[in-house]
Amino acid sequence: MRITVFGLMLITLIFSVLGEHSAVNISTVTNIDSTKLHLSQINNFINQAQLDHSDAHHTVENKDDCCDVDCCESNCICIGYGTANDCFDMTRIPTSAPGLSDAINLCLKDADISQEHIEYINLHGTATKLNDIAETNAINRIFTLSPNVSGFKGYTDHMLGACGAFEVAITLYSMAQSEMPHTLGLKSVANNCQLNHILHSPLKSSIKHAISVNCGMGGVNTAIQISKLDY
Repeated sequence: MRITVFGLMLITLIFSVLGEHSAVNISTVTNIDSTKLHLSQINNFINQAQLDHSDAHHTVENKDDCCDVDCCESNCICIGYGTANDCFDMTRIPTSAPGLSDAINLCLKDADISQEHIEYINLHGTATKLNDIAETNAINRIFTLSPNVSGFKGYTDHMLGACGAFEVAITLYSMAQSEMPHTLGLKSVANNCQLNHILHSPLKSSIKHAISVNCGMGGVNTAIQISKLDY
């Protein structure tokens, strides 16, 4: 079977939307506080990744066990969502980041919450010049003061699918544990990427409002806002 270049691009776009942003469909229709996550798996993964972050493939034991902290106890639900497309390039994000800015603004509007209440943003964080500058510009354009930010791809590398769903789970775990992960491997921040980055070690702090953002192939940008019910 012959596949044209256009057909291959279309297939790539479909898998990007269905894979990396699969968190969107789950989170917008399901109250996350009613979904038990196997947080022990995430906890074990984080601990092992910190021991050897050069190896992105780790075995998690006791897969059927849940740790004591779960999403029911943290009362976390998705209260807002936004998506927008840059219409710029199949793989690159423009450094002005209009689509990501729009996605975050739509997310805040959907959640009916103002930007100063956001305490943590889980970044797309690919550690590439285009992406990191674009995310910085989008966040600085919207937020008067940058919330605490970090990315998780230093632990996992860039997953080929559903990294958005996994990073929403990490954000939930951070809220349940009252601990924001640091960006593994980030030692210093470039002048054009200045945000309130969490460096060197996790930050112990209660989180009432958090956003997880992702940027996919085809120009897709998403932002999901998670809050605790007692806010």
